[in-house]
This record gives sequence, C-alpha cells and structure tokens, in this order.
Amino acid sequence: MITALNLSTKENIEFADITERLESLVNDVNEGYIVVFTQHTTTGLWINEAEQGLIKDMKRKLEEFVPTEHYYEHDDFKKRKCLEGERRNGFSHLRAALFNSSLIIPIKSGKLMLGKYQSVFFVELDGPRENRNLIVQICSKRKPQSS
Repeated sequence: MITALNLSTKENIEFADITERLESLVNDVNEGYIVVFTQHTTTGLWINEAEQGLIKDMKRKLEEFVPTEHYYEHDDFKKRKCLEGERRNGFSHLRAALFNSSLIIPIKSGKLMLGKYQSVFFVELDGPRENRNLIVQICSKRKPQSS
C-alpha cells in the first residue's frame, strides 16, 4: 500500500514528530515494514528522542555547521538559471544532506519497532512551507493461503 502524507510547517527549521501518524497507518499490519520518503530536497527524516532540549541543540548545530548567512553558489542567481520567485536556500539543501531522505522501519503486531526513546521526525529546513509531501509504503507479510 502506498499513501501520501501532507504536512505544512511554521518554522524555518522544524522537527515535526510524525510517529503517531505513521503508527495509525500500520495498526492492522501483523508483520512487515514501512518505508517513508520525503519528496523535497530541503527536508529530511530523522529518528531520535522527542526531547525539546535535543531539538534546540540540533537547530543550533545546524546553524553552526551550515550558517544561514554565508555565500553559497546555489544562491548566486547570476551563475545559474533560476525560476522566478526561487528562494536563496543553499543552506537548506546543505543541511538536508545531513539527514535521510528515506527510512525503513520494521512493523510487528501493528506497532513500529522503534526503541523506547525513538520517534520519527519530518525535518523542515526551508520553512515555513505548505504542502510538504511524504510518500509512505507499507509492505506486509501475507498470511499463507489455505488449500
């Protein structure tokens, strides 16, 4: 089964916990796995602890590793062909390279097999934005056919 999840974000850098949304999709799956894929080059996926201090630390580190106020060739519109209204977001693309664009999570008895402190995050790196899309595919083991 393939489905799409649509998200809107409110912050430039946002860690949206999507764990419950994903769990609601797998509650009838006995055994299998879920694949989650972001369709955007300035977003990512991340599995980690849903603790606000950690999220704040990560936002600070992203700014430290890839500062917003820096020269990026991606943003030099004289050097490349750009669409009208395109954002200067070279930093967002570079930050996205630090995250996954897809995840695979095992499912057992209708539950994601995440660790005790693990949550799944959609990471917005160029927000705020409307209509961010995740593609979700659920692969489940079929029950054997009785003869």
